[in-house]
Amino acid sequence: MGKLIILLGDLNWDMLKPTPGSASLIKTTKELNLNQLIKSPTRITESSQTLVDVIFVSSPRLVVNSGVIETCISDHFPVYVSLKLKTDKSPPNYITTRSYNKYDPDLFAIDLASNRGRLVSIFRMDNVDEKLTIFNEIFLNTLDKHAPVKTIKKEYVLKEVQQHRNNTGSLWKVIKENIAYRERESVVYSKEPKLVAEEFNHFFSTIGVNAAKKASTLIQDPSVYPARNLSDVNRTDNSYPEENDRFSFTPVPCSEIRNIILAMPSNKSPGKDK
Repeated sequence: MGKLIILLGDLNWDMLKPTPGSASLIKTTKELNLNQLIKSPTRITESSQTLVDVIFVSSPRLVVNSGVIETCISDHFPVYVSLKLKTDKSPPNYITTRSYNKYDPDLFAIDLASNRGRLVSIFRMDNVDEKLTIFNEIFLNTLDKHAPVKTIKKEYVLKEVQQHRNNTGSLWKVIKENIAYRERESVVYSKEPKLVAEEFNHFFSTIGVNAAKKASTLIQDPSVYPARNLSDVNRTDNSYPEENDRFSFTPVPCSEIRNIILAMPSNKSPGKDK
């Protein structure tokens, strides 16, 4: 059935001694896929120790811990089990509401006016209840045609999701606030903290040199730069570049800046690099 079964109590069979009664109980529970959790005596006297208070479960993987609490409040020690359980998912809530998605007030007024004969007849009636009955019948029947009553799931966070559907960051924030938080296990390093720090230090202290070596190898690879004059790249002298070769800022027209800004996606927040 897929349901958790828990059987516990004083069954009056000593599970520490192989007797016909305890053997029969063990056989029956094994056939039902039940596991006995209590392993130590639950009733201790001056002359005997017996295990008669038991806990059987059908799913041992859900057991966090179990055992016996030694106390003098009774001649039987209490037994306990702690289980890792999840709360059942709440059933969806349904609401009854009118759908105005395709509602057109002009068409509604036209259809309502088509019943003006019956509506006018209300003013010639003396019975108030009859007047209300006719009015409700005409009005509600017409309204049901243009804004039908529907039974739907409660919106919950539908409104917030629709508001942020074009903003990934805000959308995930709404989702995380409305789902169960799953505790994550922190990463445990097997190495000594000093050794980890030294490895980080070595990596970041040599990353520039290693990147330069790889860049030098790539720039001399003809498959990457097939027709490139490498004379400037291989220059090793420390002479400064000519005045015309130095970097300098140049004016940028407003139209170019405007085109760059308009090309940015409107549904995302640009970072500092844009």
